[in-house]
Amino acid sequence: MTKPGRSIQTIGVSTVICNVGNFPKPAAGQAALLSFTDVTTMFHRVGHALHGILADCEYPSLPAPPWHATSLSSLPSSTSMGLRILRSSKIMRSTMRPARPCLRSVAAKLSESKTFNQGYALTEVLVAASLDLQWHTQGPDTKIESPDAFEKGALERTQLLISYVPPRYRSSYFAHIFTGGYAAGYYAYLWAEMLRSGWVSVVPRPRWG
Repeated sequence: MTKPGRSIQTIGVSTVICNVGNFPKPAAGQAALLSFTDVTTMFHRVGHALHGILADCEYPSLPAPPWHATSLSSLPSSTSMGLRILRSSKIMRSTMRPARPCLRSVAAKLSESKTFNQGYALTEVLVAASLDLQWHTQGPDTKIESPDAFEKGALERTQLLISYVPPRYRSSYFAHIFTGGYAAGYYAYLWAEMLRSGWVSVVPRPRWG
């Protein structure tokens, strides 16, 4: 994807978007099926593509605050919307032969599982967001000898040093906040969850035949 927002205003070229799926090949003689996780991830990437298509800003350095991309990418992959898409497009099929559209019983289980492990998921994002902000509020003259020691101290200060819920990403490979454009903005994932909840509340529940 070209840099979001580099529209006709700036360089005279429309944004070009390409989503490439790297899904596992099926076994010989078997149908190519997608797991629910695969489908969720696919529509998450569709959200990023939408962001790239819709972004339109005069200055190339300003069009893509992470909360814009994160919010859009969260919408298509939300559970109720995702289930509705699965039913209408017949993307997800059972492992039965011949393959059939996702059944009501399967859809119900998927819907019931949407709250599974949410406490862990929320906490790991909170920890990562806090760590991000503490990295990016250091002065230019601050000397950090050990990233691991800084991380431990940062999480202790916010009472988020939890052995059983580590940060989603450790400092040594937290690419989002150092090279991915999310510097001091990883908290946007929390904001995106709020926007997504509002979106889901107005999307009609899918009807399963």
